[in-house]
Amino acid sequence: MNPYNEIFRYIFTLSESFGYDTYDFLPPDLDGDEYPFIFIGEQTNEDIRTKTKLRGKTNILIHAFSFETKRQEVVEMINKINLALVNMSYTNNYYWILEENKQRFFHENQDKGQPLVHGVLEVSSEFLGKGE
Repeated sequence: MNPYNEIFRYIFTLSESFGYDTYDFLPPDLDGDEYPFIFIGEQTNEDIRTKTKLRGKTNILIHAFSFETKRQEVVEMINKINLALVNMSYTNNYYWILEENKQRFFHENQDKGQPLVHGVLEVSSEFLGKGE
């Protein structure tokens, strides 16, 4: 599997394992029962040229959404995923070095009259092949 897709799928499965409704797209027309949820969104990948090995870096944005009155819930969701990624070293085929994690929390437009809180975890990691 492509290393960038492997880390994406790892994060997606990790989020689901915590019991969070997790999407790789922003769900349209939510009824309100779907909050809170995680959206594994934008990903930027960069291959690093070496003579013999495949290496690279990835930057992934993980979004958490809920109603404004549930800010603490969003903070806890982002923090739980963050701590798991800080302690992660391997996926199935790659060794990962966490370079940087950033968290942001802000208010979003209203969803059917209710203001939202939006948390973002930005994860920057570098991969090496296993055994390197």
